Amino acid sequence: MKAWHAALAALSLFSPQASTAADDLRSAARELARKTSAWSRGPVAAAYRNLSSLPDSEITAVRREFEAALAGSAEAATGAEVRITLSENTSEFLLVEEIRKGDEAQVWMASWKRSQRTLASVSGITLDKKLVWEQDEPILDVAFAGDRMLVLAPSQITVHNGRTERAVLKWGPFAPGRPWPRDLRGRLRVNGDRVQAFLPWLVCNGSATPALVLQCAPSEAPWVLESGNHAILLANFAADRNYFDGRVVAQNGSSRSVAPFYSAVAVDEPGGTTWLLA
Repeated sequence: MKAWHAALAALSLFSPQASTAADDLRSAARELARKTSAWSRGPVAAAYRNLSSLPDSEITAVRREFEAALAGSAEAATGAEVRITLSENTSEFLLVEEIRKGDEAQVWMASWKRSQRTLASVSGITLDKKLVWEQDEPILDVAFAGDRMLVLAPSQITVHNGRTERAVLKWGPFAPGRPWPRDLRGRLRVNGDRVQAFLPWLVCNGSATPALVLQCAPSEAPWVLESGNHAILLANFAADRNYFDGRVVAQNGSSRSVAPFYSAVAVDEPGGTTWLLA
């Protein structure tokens, strides 16, 4: 159950409060300690991790400054739980604090500018944009089967051959048995040559080779959500609300009820896989 609480706590990362400008790492740690003390009003148990290019000695300095500013309360085993992450972007370093006490949670950030020396060490990233497909219908999802791209639309699936850059097959139309909801969503899942298409009130199963062939049937079965190479989550989709209603089944077969969500992604951690729901 604790892992699911951790997944829900991660939701707050999608809407953190604006970061506070600090002079350096130590003043950033003290600023987070000040906010922690004012909010928790009690003992704090803190954990730390370094996701930046700075040496681990810097996260040790963060711990020293943070706990000193809390007057030793960070050593307590009860009360608020805190995780502090040292991170960075191209222009500044960041301390991100996630704090939870009971059912309440907050996220704070404190940032400081990179020095000219660290700015010079930042490697640039170049993104190239290339149009590979366009169509009149909305694109609900895209999946790849070998060198072919499958494009899910409200009426059909188009198979795009990457070698010739043209559509080689169109499968459809779908017959949902009732009008699609206003905000239509869909999902494609490819596993080897097996293809699944999830749509409101409809699930299609079939094969992508030698040609795309699907059989569709009315269904309100959970949608299969995948993340990475192995993480799988079954989630009930509420078509009239355009979100997943919170009833989920993990890969180990355990069922949970969580808050409704729109999307999910899995993160591998030392203790196992944590799902982030947004």
